[in-house]
Amino acid sequence: MIHARVLTLDRSGPMMGFVRARVQVISVMKGQFSADAVATGPDSMCGVGSFRVGGEYVFFLDKGSNFVNSLRQPSNVTTRQTLEALRALGN
Repeated sequence: MIHARVLTLDRSGPMMGFVRARVQVISVMKGQFSADAVATGPDSMCGVGSFRVGGEYVFFLDKGSNFVNSLRQPSNVTTRQTLEALRALGN
């Protein structure tokens, strides 16, 4: 789990709908993360492609992956709400 700022979005990947976001990691909140990007496939409910360049987000990633999966990414929750909930839990 990482808290990161989106720096750029790239939709020119080999697969239609594939989006790669270059990120600046603010903090690694759980696990390990050493990449400088996250990615998602087409029709992803988490919608990396709809994220705002310059915006901060919490990405819930599978171990050893930089792929943002709609099954792990909470919907209808702001980054601020997520961070506050995690702080309240002591994470």
